[in-house]
Amino acid sequence: MIQRLQRPWRITRQLAEVLVGLYILFLGFIVPSTIALNFNFEKLGLLIGLYLLCVAGVAFYLGIKNSKSAILLVLLIMPWQPLLTMPFSNFLDTSGVQGLIATKEVYIGILLAALYIRNRKKIKWNNIDMVVGLFLFLYCIFAMISPAGVFGIAVSFRQGFMIAAFYFVGRLSLFDLKDIRWLLIISVNIALAIAVFGFIERFGFTASTWQKIGALDYLDIKKTSVDLMLKIDLPLNWSTRIGNVIYRRMVSSIADPTSLSRYLSFPVLILVFFPRLFRRSMRLFPFRFTVISIALLLTLGRGGLLIVLGGIAIRAFYKQYLAGFLVIITIAILIFTLPVFDLQAASVARHIEKAQNGINQLISYPIGKGLGTGGGLAVYYGDIDEKETTESYLVALSYQIGILGVLSYLLFVIAVSGRMLKIYSTASKEEGKNSDVAKMALLGLSVIVGIFSTSLLSNSAVSPISAGSSLLYVGTLIGLYDRWFNKPNKPDGQVSLAP
Repeated sequence: MIQRLQRPWRITRQLAEVLVGLYILFLGFIVPSTIALNFNFEKLGLLIGLYLLCVAGVAFYLGIKNSKSAILLVLLIMPWQPLLTMPFSNFLDTSGVQGLIATKEVYIGILLAALYIRNRKKIKWNNIDMVVGLFLFLYCIFAMISPAGVFGIAVSFRQGFMIAAFYFVGRLSLFDLKDIRWLLIISVNIALAIAVFGFIERFGFTASTWQKIGALDYLDIKKTSVDLMLKIDLPLNWSTRIGNVIYRRMVSSIADPTSLSRYLSFPVLILVFFPRLFRRSMRLFPFRFTVISIALLLTLGRGGLLIVLGGIAIRAFYKQYLAGFLVIITIAILIFTLPVFDLQAASVARHIEKAQNGINQLISYPIGKGLGTGGGLAVYYGDIDEKETTESYLVALSYQIGILGVLSYLLFVIAVSGRMLKIYSTASKEEGKNSDVAKMALLGLSVIVGIFSTSLLSNSAVSPISAGSSLLYVGTLIGLYDRWFNKPNKPDGQVSLAP
């Protein structure tokens, strides 16, 4: 132990690659923005194009050389990009800020291409891959036949593409058990940093602080509602009413309490399923779990809480059936009694009303009307009547792609859930219900069911920040199953997360 403590800290190749990548992105980000600031050059055009070219170059290089470094960088970009973009939002034009916001889309798209080039011959495509491919193909077809504007089509297409992209990046990463354990650890550590910053902004930032940072300009350009709450001068969705009291919600670097809630649900479930994941720092487990869990609660987001409660119920049910039923009953009671789950609340009523409107639209237009012709994104970025909006991703999908889009999405959820149960069954027979791989499968089942359940009433449930890490994880686990359990002569050894 003494020798280990005295060993000098070294920068690994993976860390060095990530640091260099961040440095290149920093230069590509700061140079065009500084030029625009000092020379009043608002129409960035070429400069933003150069920045995104840097993003693409870093993604391609890391994808070809080291998939772990590439994935670490995207996990860092997703939650911090909103905060880093805010200071430039009050002097860049809309296209400039939208270009900076597109960082994660460009990065994940190029990373997917690099991983495909590198590993396409090393994997065998399965039925789930075909379903995801069909899902993306439908998006392409309905984008081409859509009567909507180009920008409305693009932002709607982005939503479906990112679902498929995160899954396929995980699938093509070729992660083994040790790598997946690393992915879980790094997801918790990044979330811990986000939660700590969340406490700083929640209790240390004032409305004036956020305005100086540029939050309101950023959210306005993103077409997020920035109607100000009386007395607090912050965006409307940054506060919520519980009973007769208005509470300010934690938003952290993401600047959206709903997305933050869902983002934090994944690391909370990781710690629930794997309390011994950090074998070298077990004493810090209570700190990690408490900080991230309280941060999730302070978002006052129903979606993240439902995902966590559902995951706990799944874990309890498969560990001991009777206990699982009791946990499910307890959770049902909580949902119907806690103020935060008040089904009479205005926001809940709005979700349900929009979902009903969407069902009526599906009946009227069963084959859909094309991408960008319905849903919240179409209203924000296109010329669609507000009556056509919905806060449900599934209903927005039915607006645009019709019954085929809905069925492809349902098939994806069912196929992934079935594969998680198959992995759980196989691992349980070989190692027992409490083996690491069995718990990994239940974690995957929990997050995919959670994403689907919350997408019934929320469009942001499938956004990159909300669901990207979970979809990436599910893809890595399915890839592991195909390479490990399907081998004719599987190597001997424990099926365990332990290196």
